[in-house]
Amino acid sequence: MINSKCHSLIIGGTGQFGISLKNLLNKNNQKVVITSRFKKSTTKKKNFEAIVLDIYNKEKISKIIAKYKPKNIFYFAGQSSPSISFIKKKETLRSNFIGCKNVLECIHKIDKNIKFIYAASSEMYGKIKGKISVKSKKFPVNPYGLSKLKGFNLTKLYREKYNVKAYNAIIFNTESTLRDKSFFIPKVCMAAINAYKYNLKTKFGNLDIKREWNWCDDQCELLIKFL
Repeated sequence: MINSKCHSLIIGGTGQFGISLKNLLNKNNQKVVITSRFKKSTTKKKNFEAIVLDIYNKEKISKIIAKYKPKNIFYFAGQSSPSISFIKKKETLRSNFIGCKNVLECIHKIDKNIKFIYAASSEMYGKIKGKISVKSKKFPVNPYGLSKLKGFNLTKLYREKYNVKAYNAIIFNTESTLRDKSFFIPKVCMAAINAYKYNLKTKFGNLDIKREWNWCDDQCELLIKFL
């Protein structure tokens, strides 16, 4: 009988975090299964498998957890752009909260010893001055930040009330070569190229905002240590 057990299940694994984390875990010879909503993502290789998953289908989530028996589940699924969240409010909330809720319910039912890591966001804090901590007050200023705050509180609830090993990783702005060109740093790079090659100007939004940026591989190494 083929052993289908995996070290980590990465839900929403085709983004920069999913891919970077999968690569790091594979280097340690650990089997990883990633999920995606896209059918073309289905594939199977040594120590790596990609499968299709609808995060709103709890029955399918349960079957996947029961089949692969992961030690860890990372939740990276969800609409991840603050600006787009104003346009796609419902999708942003459903993907970052309802999907998370479905996975936590399945873990609680199947195996409470599975470690669950929710990718929370610094956008939960909104406009705040000075240094922040986990205990800092949170006043999100966009639908994305609100959806992440709801997921954050839900994950905390499952840990404190239901004894699920559910944890929040509050992630700040992160970049990699996999980052979509619509995000800020890639947009700056493309603007510089267009200015140099074609003398074109690029418009940006509020330039008075201060943000911390990180490199994705570094963040993923910390996530592994975090476990």
